Amino acid sequence: MTLLPVQATVTKTATFTGTAIDVSGITGDWTLKLQVQAMSDAVAATVPMVRIGFSDTVNDWTASIAGPAISFKGTLAASYDKVKSFKKQDFPDLRLGTGSAQLRMNLLNIESGGSVTYRSWLEY
Repeated sequence: MTLLPVQATVTKTATFTGTAIDVSGITGDWTLKLQVQAMSDAVAATVPMVRIGFSDTVNDWTASIAGPAISFKGTLAASYDKVKSFKKQDFPDLRLGTGSAQLRMNLLNIESGGSVTYRSWLEY
């Protein structure tokens, strides 16, 4: 099994577009993993919420297609992080293995004042 980082561990307080990786040579089964290591909110009266998603392209981001996305709500700490998996069988139209294909991870939404630490990788 090969592990390919999609997004190195990063802490963000605002929406963020990750760096694209080349996935044109990945064929066969794959699993895309997302680990949310920590979430917090600066204001005790609010609940931290984020939405994280993946997208792909075959034309260097002139156009892209949204892939898997997931939301998290509530405080998280490293001792009880969340890991989610997205498999090829569930997302067969994600264009891994297609010529010129690239994949990236995006922090699509985060509550104002919130903070999230996350990373992602591809197993194939």
